[in-house]
Amino acid sequence: LEDRTVFEESRRPVSGEPQRIDIDLSYQLVVVRAVDRNTGEPSENVTASLTKSNGRWWNRGSGDIEASGPDGLLEVILPEDGEYTLTLNNGAYATKRIKVSPDSIAGPAPHVTAEMGAAVACAGVVVLPQSREGDRVWIQVRPKGVSDRGNGNWINPDEEDMSFEVSGLGPGEYQ
Repeated sequence: LEDRTVFEESRRPVSGEPQRIDIDLSYQLVVVRAVDRNTGEPSENVTASLTKSNGRWWNRGSGDIEASGPDGLLEVILPEDGEYTLTLNNGAYATKRIKVSPDSIAGPAPHVTAEMGAAVACAGVVVLPQSREGDRVWIQVRPKGVSDRGNGNWINPDEEDMSFEVSGLGPGEYQ
């Protein structure tokens, strides 16, 4: 395992005041193997982001989680106890979400296998009954029956014809 920054804090010292930072490092390394659902072959270039169950993003586009290589493996650090959602994606596969926690990790790596299904194309046109010039429009596409605003794809339609495309969707019903 290579050296990684798992905690970072800075403070400006004040003359005459003692400064103390207590750190309790109890992180857990999780190795995820991404595979093609149909062939079982490793899936390369799968990217990941990590969200704590309370909605706090830990690794969102920060580059802390490197994309999977030819072996389909990703190394993810869970920075503290609790349940997380690991979101995996790449252009060829549908987004996959997996619940992980330090308690669920046991045995040798890989600890979790993510079966990545083929993405389904989705496109459409937004029709608004009343709109004003300059209004900004955003669309959220999420699995049917899911009300959590954090679970889904946010799209900004084309300003001229209000058309849009969504990538990375798996088969199923969406709202």
